[in-house]
Amino acid sequence: MQEAVACIEERIVGQRNCMRLLGCFPRVDMRPKYIGSFGFIGTGAMSDWFAERLEHEGYRTLMTGRSTELRPEEMIPQVDVVVVCVPISFTADTVRQYGPLIEDGKALILLAGESETTVETALEVTGSGVEIMLVHNLWGPGGNHEG
Repeated sequence: MQEAVACIEERIVGQRNCMRLLGCFPRVDMRPKYIGSFGFIGTGAMSDWFAERLEHEGYRTLMTGRSTELRPEEMIPQVDVVVVCVPISFTADTVRQYGPLIEDGKALILLAGESETTVETALEVTGSGVEIMLVHNLWGPGGNHEG
């Protein structure tokens, strides 16, 4: 860090020893959050990976799946964003089953890759006030991505 400060002083400011590094503070997001909670349908490694990162950012997360006590139909009314994170071969059927339960003003994130019918199915079964997003992540569990 001292080398970086010295470089800035020399190359940009043109005066040595004119800057003082007082410290470093944790990042604090000052923007208002309109989303407070995420609910995952699917309990695999990818859901766990994303939920952990969201929790570290201050969001509440709920997980549902075939083996959880909490069922998707119980979870959906409790969250602002529903994330479908199941194997691609089950994505359209999962969206078809649970998409109609998502209220207007909420969001549906398809974090399950893409198939020819996934987004089309989501648009057909959800209300016009549901924001639909297809996310194809380039990193995840087992990757070498930090933070």
